[in-house]
Amino acid sequence: MSIFDGEYKEKNELYRESREFSEKTDLELQAMIDSGKETFPDVIGCPNRSCGNPLKIKVTDTEVEAYCANCSFSKIYQRKD
Repeated sequence: MSIFDGEYKEKNELYRESREFSEKTDLELQAMIDSGKETFPDVIGCPNRSCGNPLKIKVTDTEVEAYCANCSFSKIYQRKD
């Protein structure tokens, strides 16, 4: 298999798109936080096309922040009590 193979490129691109931050990922994260879980099983990439780095998670007592250390993207989720 070559990296120049069209099927390989398509599969790789679909994988990258599936782990990029999206509305679906946003809803899944909110549901997990609301249920009390503090971990997410997948690596989520930054939605900024020029960045694409994995997001970091900062957990506090009142909120959970998903942010990119490379660019200015940040999303804050409030915890339910």
